[in-house]
Amino acid sequence: WCFVCLSGNSTQANANSRISLHSPLDVGHVDLRDTENEDTLELQMQQLSLPQFCVSILENAIPLLRTGSRRVTMEVLELLVENMFLIGDAISENVWEDDSLFALELKDKLLLVLDLLGETILYHKTNISAEQPEVMLVHHRMAFISISLFTVRLLQILLPVEKAGKVLQKSLLNALFLLSLDVSFSVEYPSIHECIAAYLEQMNTENYSIYKQASEAVYSIECTCSFMNEVHKKGDKNLSELVELADQALSSLPYHQHFPLLQECIHICSNIWKSAEANSLLQAEGQKVLLRLLSHPLLNIKTEAYRCCLEVVKDCLGIHNIAKPVSSICHGIHFLLHPKVLYEVCTFGLQEDKNEVNSTAKDILMHLLQGRLVMAVLTWNKFIEALCPVIPVLQGYADTKDTLGNSILTLSETTSDKGDGILPRTTRLRAALRLLFSKKQLVRSVALKHLTFHLLNEEGANLKRPHLHGSVLSSISNLFIIERAIELKLDDKTESIFKPETIEKLFNILTSDAVDLVLRKSAAEQLAIILEDTKMHGIVKKLGVIESILACLNECIHVDGKLMESMVLPCLTLLRKLVYADPVVRLSLAQQSSLLLLLFRVSLIFQHDCALLTETAVLLCLLLFDEVARTETWADGLTVNDTGLPAFSLPVAVVRRYHLPVRITAHHVISPNTVVVPLASESLAMKPVSDMVKMAWNLSWYHGIENILQLIDYEKEAEIFLDSLKLSSEDILILKITHTNYGLQDCLNSIIQAVSHRDVRAALTRLSFYVLNDKLALKCSSESCGTTLKSFVWQKAINRFLQVLPTSAEDEKLLVDILRFLNKLLREQRSSLESDHLKWILKSLLNNKPKSLLCLLVRPESQVEDEIDEMQTAVSQQLDKELIRLFNTLLFCSMSVTDREGLELAGSFRTELALKLLQCLRLTDAPHFYGLPLLERTLRGMVHVTALPDWSTYSAAFEPITICKKYLTGLLEVISSFYVEWGGNAMSFMGKGVTKSTVLCLLHLSHEMMAQAKDTDWISLWSLPYDNSEDQGASQLGLAWLIPLWVDRDPEVRFTALGIGSALTSLEIGCIALAESCQNISGGLWGTVINILLDQSECSMVRREAAFILQNLLVIPLPTEDTKDCLWQGPCVHDEESGLSQTGKPALKALLCHCQFYEHVNQMVKHCYLGCYMFDLNSSKEDNLITEKG
Repeated sequence: WCFVCLSGNSTQANANSRISLHSPLDVGHVDLRDTENEDTLELQMQQLSLPQFCVSILENAIPLLRTGSRRVTMEVLELLVENMFLIGDAISENVWEDDSLFALELKDKLLLVLDLLGETILYHKTNISAEQPEVMLVHHRMAFISISLFTVRLLQILLPVEKAGKVLQKSLLNALFLLSLDVSFSVEYPSIHECIAAYLEQMNTENYSIYKQASEAVYSIECTCSFMNEVHKKGDKNLSELVELADQALSSLPYHQHFPLLQECIHICSNIWKSAEANSLLQAEGQKVLLRLLSHPLLNIKTEAYRCCLEVVKDCLGIHNIAKPVSSICHGIHFLLHPKVLYEVCTFGLQEDKNEVNSTAKDILMHLLQGRLVMAVLTWNKFIEALCPVIPVLQGYADTKDTLGNSILTLSETTSDKGDGILPRTTRLRAALRLLFSKKQLVRSVALKHLTFHLLNEEGANLKRPHLHGSVLSSISNLFIIERAIELKLDDKTESIFKPETIEKLFNILTSDAVDLVLRKSAAEQLAIILEDTKMHGIVKKLGVIESILACLNECIHVDGKLMESMVLPCLTLLRKLVYADPVVRLSLAQQSSLLLLLFRVSLIFQHDCALLTETAVLLCLLLFDEVARTETWADGLTVNDTGLPAFSLPVAVVRRYHLPVRITAHHVISPNTVVVPLASESLAMKPVSDMVKMAWNLSWYHGIENILQLIDYEKEAEIFLDSLKLSSEDILILKITHTNYGLQDCLNSIIQAVSHRDVRAALTRLSFYVLNDKLALKCSSESCGTTLKSFVWQKAINRFLQVLPTSAEDEKLLVDILRFLNKLLREQRSSLESDHLKWILKSLLNNKPKSLLCLLVRPESQVEDEIDEMQTAVSQQLDKELIRLFNTLLFCSMSVTDREGLELAGSFRTELALKLLQCLRLTDAPHFYGLPLLERTLRGMVHVTALPDWSTYSAAFEPITICKKYLTGLLEVISSFYVEWGGNAMSFMGKGVTKSTVLCLLHLSHEMMAQAKDTDWISLWSLPYDNSEDQGASQLGLAWLIPLWVDRDPEVRFTALGIGSALTSLEIGCIALAESCQNISGGLWGTVINILLDQSECSMVRREAAFILQNLLVIPLPTEDTKDCLWQGPCVHDEESGLSQTGKPALKALLCHCQFYEHVNQMVKHCYLGCYMFDLNSSKEDNLITEKG
């Protein structure tokens, strides 16, 4: 059996059809053969690949970003953003490793693009200057921000951070560097700023280093302002937190020089140390801050620190406190009474070249030294205890000619016969001996007076040499002034050649009374040579050599000890080497007053023996200056081995002010407490860096951009700042533009207050920039422009433009801009548009007739005829486009309303819009129709309207079915004009968009008519009555217009047209009508539907709709035998051999058997894939460049 026709009545079949005809599918494909059988490979070679297309857009669009036009810049950026998303799918990040020719060409172009973007960013940045008018400043800043955001997002898509080192475009590097230093940009777009820093780190380490230093300075500035804010808060303060903030704040002090910070720091330190029960850790942290201030490298900061300390001292020890309880006041100076603080003041403050510092340091010390009477006992004792370790430095300033010098001299003086004095007795002795090393003759002379008491009152003084007569003491002032200083050096590197046994033998000889003095002296000299090797020191110390030496020396100074004089020199040499190499031994011996007096007596006895006197002087020098030789005492975190200094070293201040008998390495040229300034002066001299510091200071001081912009008189407020930290008018304008919230509010105000179209357009363009920036910065919905605008009176700004229809071309242009912005805004927040805002817009459209924007869709014929000017026509078309886009967006948003008022408004809007769109459907002969773009937009709007259920039910003037009938009439006219009369889209692509939208509208309409119709009469309305031929009776089309759509080249059209067939055949009358319309088609309705269903090359959606039609056809009962009485006879098949025909079920069985229906269905079920398909969105496989992203 071969199926030749299908009809509800078999007698109407074409009896002359004897040859086997193909399905309409085959006919359709044959018709299109000439247009579709092009050489695919040749076409692929000629066309651009997707990556090439995307990069070509970048190459050609980016240069346009340098125009002075805000609109051009905005539109180009919008294009680039859409292109950027395509690039994400088209170009893999692996392109940078690919060595294929295609990849190499692509890389070169991408590098050029990135270079162009860098140049463009720099162009807009450099044009932000006072010389530019404000309108251009706004343009350049907005462009700078948006292009920068786009550049970073493009980098994120194309270039992983770890591969960023491969891109070294100079202009891009400079642009990223500038962006990293732009504080307002980083505050507004923190995530983008982090990304910029990451790229900069990989691309340019030098610039990244500057950025990091500047960032540290900025952080310190933030700590400064937080500290000042916390300090001035009322109530109890968290001192620990304040000290931590102060410590972080100090490094930025050189940049802002806000001295109240310094003053508050010192007052906090004073308060912390007042209490005896204060936290020692907190005291140490506070002291660290104080020392960093006192040692600051900037003179004016150091001067202010000393001045503040002096003020505290005067306030606590001043004469005005006489009537107050002493202890409660003087405890305020306890923060200064610490060895480290006094060491800083004496070592660096007193020797400062500038008089402002050293004079203040002298005053501080004078007040302390002379303040015993106004101090509490506890405070005075604390001062003396702190002063003792620092006396070696302080005595360098001893003098008989000034007040401070004399006060220092009194420290070593014994004031009574009982041995009382300011300092403890041993400390006084050490101080008196130390004066003998002073460079000043008069000071050394005073030392003799101070030493006399100790010599005379020493235990057993009458049994010791020398006798203290005039000839012995006459030259004492120059006793230790050695002309040729010796160098102290021991060997700790070479391998030892001495054995312990040898050392023991020598020691035994040295200490044996039975051995001759000559041998003992020789043993001592040999041991002195051996002790050049420091590794041998431990052995001799264990043997007790130090005790033996001291015994020998004591024996020598005894009145009967002249015989032992030959032993003195080697013994002193031995002792000097041990003391020099071992700080522990040195510390122990330095506190023994008997040893010190012993050495002094030796020097007096041998004052004419140069070698022996030198050894004695050196040994005393080591013992008397021991406390200041220990660098680890004065710097936190250091050990002896960390310093890199020899075993004995003295501060520069000591070396300079004493006549020392040794040549030694000096330390503490600068204070160990000095702060390192984060930014080098050459970096700070760079304008972007100084601008960063300036902006950071203001943002931190005023706690954000908002507070700065709210200031009424910034210049007056900023009078306390350095000139370099005051914002210029350009800086404030930059803040206004960069800060999104302020910018949005400013734009809305400009629109409300605008006196010209130009002002409104400028504000709208800025608003569009902000919306675009949100999209580029990937801001969350709570931070988006739409969310921010909700809190402003944006309805007031926009409302008047929605209420008043345009009366001129300029008004229309302005309305286009208004609608374009509104569309952007609504599109970005379609899923989160608040119900109140939606209802407000719908009310303005529905309640303002006849001046509603809906009325603009339908223009009077006279107005259309008048639009002969191309410019006017273009504006009108753009207005129509934006109107349709707005209404489509509102339709989408209206689906989310749930309250009664919202549902009523949404329904009324849909129906009203549907009626207006129907009025727009003006048609003439399709190929000559001048309004094709408008027709396409109108139909697209109708698609959106008709897609929603019950769209026809909210009209007061028309019944729903009446509206549906009007729609059907208009849409069928479109189909007949654009498709049927011109042989489908095989003849032209002109009507492709029109056809697709029309068919989709018809599908929606079919479902609406089913829901609204009260009977089945509506099916007949879908038939086209006649074609344009003269014999109308023989040319009735019925539903045959659907058949060419089933074989359209566009699968969407095929699917939708079959969906219409499915809807129509859901009723029996529809099945009959469709079958009758397919009588003259090869295979008829049944054969065509089955053929589509079983076509494995067809897409599944199309085949599904064919299955629905077949299902609907099978629902109607079929006759079991050939009968003429039944209206629905089902398929009719004709045997060409026998000439017999069959209808009903026998025909269906024969048809299914002929098509091998069940075999095909069996295969379909077996190969049905129930999973999810993943589509590769990358470029062509031939590229071998782009791999599927995992």
